[in-house]
Amino acid sequence: RDTAECTLTIQADCAFDWLGVRTTCDDCCVILCPEGGIAEGEPVCFDGYVDEYNPGCINEFFTYPDDWTPIADGQTICGEMGTYTTDGSDLRDTDWYSINLQAGDQVSWTVSTEVISFIAILNDGCDDQLEQLASGFTDTACTPTTISAVVATAGEHSMVVAPGVVNGVACSDKYNNSVA
Repeated sequence: RDTAECTLTIQADCAFDWLGVRTTCDDCCVILCPEGGIAEGEPVCFDGYVDEYNPGCINEFFTYPDDWTPIADGQTICGEMGTYTTDGSDLRDTDWYSINLQAGDQVSWTVSTEVISFIAILNDGCDDQLEQLASGFTDTACTPTTISAVVATAGEHSMVVAPGVVNGVACSDKYNNSVA
């Protein structure tokens, strides 16, 4: 007679190979920075980290453009993300990018990540007028996901990428993002 056994593998059993929620230790995904890609430049996060590198609207004392990383059409920027604990709170590294667009421009943003991540294209404000023009989650690790939007107003617009969860993501998980 056949028997079935189920084995639950948790993050601790996977060491550095765990790719996040809805993955197994057998999944493998490595994002490499392509030739011509530009390094984001943010230090690797850690427990106790304070995200002061391109935190965008997450920084309560934000200053534009200091809290954003500029990205241009056709450019690829390679970054790292993760989750960490600071002052007892589970937090995630959010990376904000800015691009200058004209009214009526269509912007397409493609993101490939080693973990399932949240991505969004936003209008040009951090106040109560902040609006998501397009957003979603990367479908699976290492699969490029593209979101697009037509902007109504000219000026700076934001794009943000962050782990899809607030804990359990290694701070050295990599991603690439590009604008077309």
